[in-house]
Amino acid sequence: MFNPATPLHHLDHVMDRLDVILLMSVNPGFGGQSFIPETLNKLRAVRQRIDAYTERTGRKILLEVDGGVKVDNIAEIAAAGAIPLWPARPCSASPMRTAATAASFPRCAPSWPRPANEHGHERRHDTAPHRLARH
Repeated sequence: MFNPATPLHHLDHVMDRLDVILLMSVNPGFGGQSFIPETLNKLRAVRQRIDAYTERTGRKILLEVDGGVKVDNIAEIAAAGAIPLWPARPCSASPMRTAATAASFPRCAPSWPRPANEHGHERRHDTAPHRLARH
């Protein structure tokens, strides 16, 4: 996990030990924060590092982002190469807003990678719209 202020050079020494890289797009500790726009540049930089690593080794690494993900920024986050983690409590939002969030998932999800684990099976993770059904 990389907090917003953590430099990316730390990745240089651990890529061979990672399955997932999580960039925080808010400062951890409390909810309701807005997405930090500079995270998009950081996402693109990490995506380039992951792609270069995958090309060299054949190993895929997931790139996820957490914090401030909303209907109006999810497509841009996905275009930067990340899997956006969904809000912990989207059902507390208005029904129309929750429906819009659920509707945005299929537009972005087909391009999201699912790297294999060490046994060759597709990795599963909790980045899915089934969380929208939680109350």
